[in-house]
Amino acid sequence: MVRYLIERFIYLFISILLIITLTFLMIKALPGDPFTEEKALAPEVLTKLKEHYNLSLSVGEQYLIYLRSVFSGDFGTSMVYPSRSVCDIILDSFPISAIIGLQAIFVSATGGILLGILLQLNNQSRFSPILTLTVLAIISIPSFIAAPLLQYFFAIRWDVLPLAKWGSFSHTILPTLSLAAFPMAVIARLVDVKLSEVLKSDYITLAEAKGLSKFRILFRHALPNTLAPVVGYLGQTSAAILTGSFVVERIFGIPGLGTWYVASILNRDYPLIMGTTLFYSLVLITLIFISDLLYLALDPRLRRRYE
Repeated sequence: MVRYLIERFIYLFISILLIITLTFLMIKALPGDPFTEEKALAPEVLTKLKEHYNLSLSVGEQYLIYLRSVFSGDFGTSMVYPSRSVCDIILDSFPISAIIGLQAIFVSATGGILLGILLQLNNQSRFSPILTLTVLAIISIPSFIAAPLLQYFFAIRWDVLPLAKWGSFSHTILPTLSLAAFPMAVIARLVDVKLSEVLKSDYITLAEAKGLSKFRILFRHALPNTLAPVVGYLGQTSAAILTGSFVVERIFGIPGLGTWYVASILNRDYPLIMGTTLFYSLVLITLIFISDLLYLALDPRLRRRYE
């Protein structure tokens, strides 16, 4: 276990360093700078602004300065909103995205597992094609299509939920469903397929021969052995859900991190682009690391490789 943790921490550090470097180089490869559109500014003012943000230095010097500031916990100050630091913007906007994201993760995980069990229990019934087609239809509908559809039915046609904006718990329901729909359907398929394999195992046949109830066999013996791929999938998709969907936040007018990220790219706000990109990456790497630990706990074969 110690060997596994050491390996993971090494990979984590290398990944962060590569992300910082690649993000910095890609931003520097973009034509122009954040002040290109400022036609009314005098050349002297532009020169002072570039000196203030270290844009007049060489690329190597800028990289070293940024690397030092990042590892000291400082992502810099926004160029478009000079009164606000990048860390303040992240701290203000991320909790909003996280509320919707955590709800979406819970809905997708619990709903997907329950729907997968339902698919398996009804795989020989007349409802099986309907359930399967429903899951496949949900998978085929992207969030930017699901969100307007939910708005139309629940907000415009039936008027039971708010159309957009941010305020109460009711404002989070439609964005949560928009984010949760696709991963829930994928998890349902994973659980259904894995359960089909597990229920054909010898130890399940032995449990049936002992006279154990179908309910106990399914939930006590079969279901725990299907959760490993679900945990692996959630680790990869949770970061995108937790930090907020750019499109969903835009559609619902939610002031989350995704909205700020889009605005930073449009405004060429270098510190905000690099800060939010690095934050997204840190969340992703952390969640994948946690899912790997859970996968390790669920799969004894993987543990034996590090013994």
